[in-house]
Amino acid sequence: MTIAAAFFVVAFAIGWFRATRREGTLADKLQWGAAHGIPAGLVGLAIAVLLVRSGG
Repeated sequence: MTIAAAFFVVAFAIGWFRATRREGTLADKLQWGAAHGIPAGLVGLAIAVLLVRSGG
C-alpha cells in the first residue's frame, strides 16, 4: 500500500508544481494535483498487487 501512496504523493506534487508554473489558483493546484495523483496512485496500487501476488 505504501507504493500506491508514494506514487500518489509524487504525482500530486508534480501536478501542483505544473499548476504553480501556470500561475493557477489554489483550486487549480488542487485539481491538477488530483488529476496527476489519482491515476498514478492507481498504477502504484496495481504494481503493489502484482508484487504481492508474485510473492515479492
